[in-house]
Amino acid sequence: MDMAGHSLLLLQQLNMQREFGFLCDCTVAIGDVYFKAHRAVLAAFSNYFKMIFIHQTRKRKLGCTVCGRTFFRKSQLLEHMYAHR
Repeated sequence: MDMAGHSLLLLQQLNMQREFGFLCDCTVAIGDVYFKAHRAVLAAFSNYFKMIFIHQTRKRKLGCTVCGRTFFRKSQLLEHMYAHR
């Protein structure tokens, strides 16, 4: 497979993953519309997103859309989901 074919296949596969929400690690909100995406793809194609991700702090609040609570550590979110603590 040549380089162009390889690149096209990779982007097609990433787009299919995005359409199914598979391995997406961020959500882009435009008004009230939300899109699942891969941070690596956004950063690769956009300096705007690259700068957002570079300057994003490691400590992010994690929200649970089911109960509306906010957690500061992944472990807190998992404890809540599995054991309701």
